[in-house]
Amino acid sequence: MLFLFSFLGEDILAQNTFVFELNYPTRKESRKAIEDEEGNIYALISEATGVDYAPSTPTKSYLLKFNPNGDTSTIQFNLGDTLFRLSQIVKDKHNGYYLLGYAQPVEEEEVFLVIIGTDSDFNQLWTKYHLIGNYFRLIVSSVFEFEDAYMLLFRTCDFPCTSSYLNFTWMDTTGMISDVSTFEYRTQSMPDYLLSPDSSQLWVFSMRMVGFYGSWPVRMVFDTSFQYIDAAYLPDGSHANTSVRWISDATFLYSYIKLRPNSTSNDHEMYLMISDTSLNAVHYDYYGEQNSKDVCGFGSNNIDFISPDSIFFIGYRNQKVGIPEPGRVSWLMTGQTDKQLQTRYFKYFGGDRYYDAFYVLATRDGGSFICGSWYDHDTHIFNPIFLKLNEEGLITASSETFIKERNIAFWPVPFSSQLNYQSVLPFSSLQLYDNMGRLVYETIGRELNGSIAVDHLDAGIYHYKVTFLNNILPETGRIIKTR
Repeated sequence: MLFLFSFLGEDILAQNTFVFELNYPTRKESRKAIEDEEGNIYALISEATGVDYAPSTPTKSYLLKFNPNGDTSTIQFNLGDTLFRLSQIVKDKHNGYYLLGYAQPVEEEEVFLVIIGTDSDFNQLWTKYHLIGNYFRLIVSSVFEFEDAYMLLFRTCDFPCTSSYLNFTWMDTTGMISDVSTFEYRTQSMPDYLLSPDSSQLWVFSMRMVGFYGSWPVRMVFDTSFQYIDAAYLPDGSHANTSVRWISDATFLYSYIKLRPNSTSNDHEMYLMISDTSLNAVHYDYYGEQNSKDVCGFGSNNIDFISPDSIFFIGYRNQKVGIPEPGRVSWLMTGQTDKQLQTRYFKYFGGDRYYDAFYVLATRDGGSFICGSWYDHDTHIFNPIFLKLNEEGLITASSETFIKERNIAFWPVPFSSQLNYQSVLPFSSLQLYDNMGRLVYETIGRELNGSIAVDHLDAGIYHYKVTFLNNILPETGRIIKTR
C-alpha cells in the first residue's frame, strides 16, 4: 500500500508525504536510513530466521529505496552463502558508499566485520572481510570521517547479548582496517558517540557500563589512538539507549528516558537535553506523561536535524518490555522543537495496535522520515512502517492510510480501574460505548490531560469517540478493559 501527495511552494522544496508498510512473513527490522542529494531515501533492512522475541540467526540485509514520490524498489547485495547483517551506511569521499556490518560463514562460529564498497547507485564494487573473533553478534555503531581515513566504532557480544564490548579501529578508503582496540568494560545499553570539536578525542556516551563508575550513565573520553583518558557522570537518567548530536562547538543534544521531578510513578518519560561540554544542562524538556511509559525510539537515531533550529525526535507511548499481550496498543510519538527545545509540534500516530519506534531522519525538504514497526500476533513478527512527514509533521496523502494521526492517546491499554488520556487539542466531549453500542461513559469539556475512573465497567471491548473544538473531525477507536 502506498499513498502520496505533493505540493509546490515558491521558497521551499516540494514536500511529498507517504506511508509504506513492509509486511511479509519473515523476521525483519530497519535501524538506519540516509538521504541522497536528489531526495531519495535508502532504508537499511535486515532479515533473520525465526520470529521476534525468540532466538534467531541473521540471514541478509538489503536497501529499500524510496524516491521523492514514495515509490519503492530494492537493492540487493551478494555475499554468496555467507550470513550477514549490515548496520551502517556511510557516503565515501568519491560519491560512493560504504556499507558495514556483521558476516558469518554458514556453520562457523567466528564472526567477521564486513565492509562493502559501492558506487553512487549502490552497485557493489568490492567486499572486505575482517576476522574479529568468536562472538555471537557484531554491530557497527558509528563511523567518523577524517581526511584520509574513517574511525569505526562497533560492538560485539556473547550470547544472549545482555551487554556488549566497545571496539575501535581505523579504516582506509579501500576497506582495510588497523588493529582493533577493545575497552575492558562492557555496556548494557546502546551507546552513542561524538568527536570533540577539534576531532582530537572520542566521547562515548553510555547509560550503563557494567562495573564502571557505579554503573551510572557516563561519558567516557578516549584519544584517537583509543587510549582511555577519563570519564564523568551524566545527569541522572534511565539505563536505556541514548542519541547524541552536536548543536554547536560548545553544546550538544542528547536523548534518554528519565523520571520527572517529584514523579508519583516509576514510569519514565522521553527526555531531551542540550548540554554544554562540561555536562551542565542548558535547555531540557520531557515528552510524555506520568503513569505511562513513554520512551525514546530504539537505537541511537531517535533525534536528528539538518539545522539545529529544527530538531526532530521519535519515541512511543505505552511501551511493553517483552511480547505485547493481545489488545495492548501503543502510539508513535514524534515532534519538532527549536534549538531551545521549545515544541513546534507534537504528534501521535497509531493507537490501533502495538507499535515500537526506531528512528527519525531529517530530510532536505524540511520534513522528516520516521520508522517504527507493529507487532502481528498471527505471525509473531514485527512489520516495519515508514512515514514521510512534511515540515508540520503531517501526512497529506489524499487516501486513507493504514496508520492514522491521533489527537488523543490513552493508557494503559488494556486498562482496568483507571484510564488516563492526553489530548493535543481541546475537546468538547469524550464518550465510551460498549460493544453493543450503548453509551457507558461521557464527560464534557475536560482538561487536555486527565484520568477516568472505570472500575465499575465490565471487562470487554469499548469504543471511544472524542469530539474536538474548532470543527476538527471527531476521533474514534477501540480499547480493551480487563478485570
